[in-house]
Amino acid sequence: MAVRRRLPDSLDDDDRAEDVPLVLNMARHTSNKNVTCAELLELSPAKFGWASKKNNSMLAWLFPCLYEQWRERYFVLIGGFLFRFASDQGEAVKGVPIPLDCITTKMLGDGCFELSTLRKRYSVRVGSEKEATEWINAIQKRKMEVIRENMGHVHLEPEVKRINKIGSYLFDRRLEIDRLVARSSTRNPLDPTTASEFSM
Repeated sequence: MAVRRRLPDSLDDDDRAEDVPLVLNMARHTSNKNVTCAELLELSPAKFGWASKKNNSMLAWLFPCLYEQWRERYFVLIGGFLFRFASDQGEAVKGVPIPLDCITTKMLGDGCFELSTLRKRYSVRVGSEKEATEWINAIQKRKMEVIRENMGHVHLEPEVKRINKIGSYLFDRRLEIDRLVARSSTRNPLDPTTASEFSM
């Protein structure tokens, strides 16, 4: 008898691939689709440093006393993406790299700013208004450069191209995870025609 795995109701972008149920773990056999923080820092990123990202998971919203509202992350702005790591020695990207070609920014005050893409909004907090402004300016400048690069007007170094491919892979993988989660939430678990899709 097929056993249907229950998919999570909400996945925050900081959830690692191995934290996602087996049916959604699309990171198997993709060890070459990762990059360390040290590798990115060696490539002279446009900006990097510590910041806090607001935890947007459903559990953090429902149980604020049990889950941290802000998560410290080490941000690296390079190529066409804004990457996050658990520390400056991080061995794997945390969550989904944020694409810059469609990003918009908004100052929120008190050292906080918002990053919006077609997929999601991120609230970020740094130590001061000055630092928040520096991040916004760096992101906007890099966005314009990415648009020119995508149009073929600027030469890209091979290593930056590799980083962009990794960022695109991780972003597309998360879109597929979101699609499967949304699809499973509309399925009837008692329907034998759909139970096999998420069986084990």
